[in-house]
Amino acid sequence: MKFVYIPTEIKIRDFRSRLLIALRCVDRGMVAIFGVNSSIRKIILNSPPGIYLDKSVSINKLKFLKSLKSNENKIFCLDEESTSFFDNFEIYKNQRLNSKNIKIFEKFFCLGKKEYLYNRKIYKKEKNKFYLTGNPRFDIDKFARKIFLKEINEIKKKYKDFILVSRSFRYPYKKDKYPNLIFRAKKLNIINNKKDLKKYSYTRKVLKELALEQDKMVKYLALKYPKKQIIVRPHPTEDIDKIKNNFKDLTNVNVILKYEAAPWIICAENFIHSGCSTAYIALLNNKLPISFLKKKYEKLKRTVPYNLISRIKTDLNVVLNDINNKKKLIKLSKYKKGFSKFVEILDNQLSHDKIAQEVFKSSFETKKIISKKNLVYKNYYFLKNLFVKFFSQDNKEKFIFKNEISKNIKVLREVFKLNGNYKVTFVANSVYEIKKV
Repeated sequence: MKFVYIPTEIKIRDFRSRLLIALRCVDRGMVAIFGVNSSIRKIILNSPPGIYLDKSVSINKLKFLKSLKSNENKIFCLDEESTSFFDNFEIYKNQRLNSKNIKIFEKFFCLGKKEYLYNRKIYKKEKNKFYLTGNPRFDIDKFARKIFLKEINEIKKKYKDFILVSRSFRYPYKKDKYPNLIFRAKKLNIINNKKDLKKYSYTRKVLKELALEQDKMVKYLALKYPKKQIIVRPHPTEDIDKIKNNFKDLTNVNVILKYEAAPWIICAENFIHSGCSTAYIALLNNKLPISFLKKKYEKLKRTVPYNLISRIKTDLNVVLNDINNKKKLIKLSKYKKGFSKFVEILDNQLSHDKIAQEVFKSSFETKKIISKKNLVYKNYYFLKNLFVKFFSQDNKEKFIFKNEISKNIKVLREVFKLNGNYKVTFVANSVYEIKKV
């Protein structure tokens, strides 16, 4: 058997795209072990060796990754936060990819040409480890109208015409798990000297100010359009209750982190962000986003790709004009051209298939078999309502049910013309074996 281990971290971000890679690997004859990141880490050191496709090779994971390698696993990386290359570069170069972890992986899949060319230039001796593939999240978003048909219908039925505001800051509503961000950044190798500290602190200051400015915009729009719904979509790491409390006096503002971003963007009458990768999703679905920025940071933020592919606005009255001017014709072509500079979108082969192809090329046979644990969690899908009631946040991010995988396989098979029938078998808590029947 040839094994590939594919962990997923945040359901509403990377669950479907990484499942899609798993299915393509299975189509090529491999066995995919797919599940929650933390749960896979608990079983993999006692499992058959294979390809481990991690969501990052961050410095703080180096000890674990070395132990994987010593157990004859090959480490590949598809960094789900590689967009930090553009707007949080100190995080990218200090924590996510640098001289300390460059030797640990066999292959690194790059989001776009800028990231790809930079890495090959900086790490010349290791340049053949880098592959320009794009991220399968955008394969999902490209076909979002088919994949999220059920969600789109539910959103349209419940909210009709609405303004969507996407958050991406984490500040000042970040969950209290890490109250001291400077301490955490030093621990994660993001800050190593005074220069790093100065830049990191300044970036946090900018993000906090942009977040507060966006809050003002939401309140302004809510008062201007009292009969129109405004949906605020938080960043997954934010404290939703804190954000809700900020808008508690505005009955037409709803703070919702449900479904992936694509169906919300498709259904929205207007889409506004303040420097967020969801701008990519909008363009893929032929909707030009508005990027609302604080005036003093306009020049600084014009270099960030999310803003370069959006209509940048710094004045609330101009935002109102854009929202009201429904007849205005906007050419998407020039914005899409800019999009292609940052994200690789392949016409002849989709990202997930290209990555699966590279995984298969490096795969190897092992006679060992995966150990399947007979835990109470095997049937806990039937207790889902109970889990949601008492552990709603955990249920969104830390549990995967077999039924969820089966439902998504059915949709993905149809949309992406996948080859075979798949058998999904429970391995451990939120970890499943997927193989071809």
